[in-house]
Amino acid sequence: MTTGRIFIVEDEWIVARDVERILKQMSCTVVGTAHDAPGALRGVADTRPDLVTMDIRLQGGADGTELARQIWQRFRVPVVFLTAFSDRDVIRNATQPGTFAYVLKPFDERQLQCAVAVALHRARMEKAFRAGAERERVLRDGLKRVIGLLSELSLAAGQDTAEGAARAPSGIADALASLSAREREVLHLLLTNHRVPSIARALFISPHTVRNHLKAIFRKFGVRSQIELLELLRNTPADDREGQPMA
Repeated sequence: MTTGRIFIVEDEWIVARDVERILKQMSCTVVGTAHDAPGALRGVADTRPDLVTMDIRLQGGADGTELARQIWQRFRVPVVFLTAFSDRDVIRNATQPGTFAYVLKPFDERQLQCAVAVALHRARMEKAFRAGAERERVLRDGLKRVIGLLSELSLAAGQDTAEGAARAPSGIADALASLSAREREVLHLLLTNHRVPSIARALFISPHTVRNHLKAIFRKFGVRSQIELLELLRNTPADDREGQPMA
C-alpha cells in the first residue's frame, strides 16, 4: 500500500476531482488543491505535502515547469506532471530537478498510481539521504571539535587540561578535564575509528585494559556506550561546538 500527502495543481475541476479519487483509492491523502500558480505556492507552503501533481499549462498561461522549479527550490517537494502536451520541448523542460514523473493525458488509473507510487518512494529515499548526510556532517564536526580538544588537552604528557577544556561546552568540558592522560589517548583512538583490539595494539596494553578505560570514559561523559557518546557529541548545539575563545 502506498501512502502519502499529495497536493493537486489542476485548472480543470473535473480532472482535479478525478485525480483526487484515484489518489484516495491508493490510500493517499489529498491535502489541498489549487488552479493557479499563486494558489499552488500558498498551498504547498501551508500543507508541506510529500508530492505535488500538476498540469504543465495552468490557468492564466502560467508555466508549470517554472512553478515546479520554484516549489522544489523553496520546499524540496517533488512534482508529477499530468499533461496533454507531449512535444519534445515540453518533455525536455519537464525533466528538471524536482520533476519525478511525467504522465500523459488521458491517463488511466494504473498509470497515475504507478507514477505516484514511484515518485513517493524516490522522494522518501532522497529525503532520507539528505537527512543522513546532514547527520553525518554534524557528527563529523562534533568529532573533529572533540579530537582537537583532546589534542589541546594533552596528548603531550603533563600539559594542564584546564585551558583546553575551557573552550568546550560545559558538560563536555567537565568530562574532558576529568580524563586521565591514558583515557584521552583511548578516546582519541576511539573517535578516529579504532576498535578495541587496534587501540590495545597502538597503546601496548591489553584489550581488557582498553575496555576498563572505555567504561571510565563513558561514566565520566554520563553515557553507557560508544553509540551514546557519539549521540552526545552529535547533539551538541552548533554554537557550543564552536566553543569560547581562550583567555
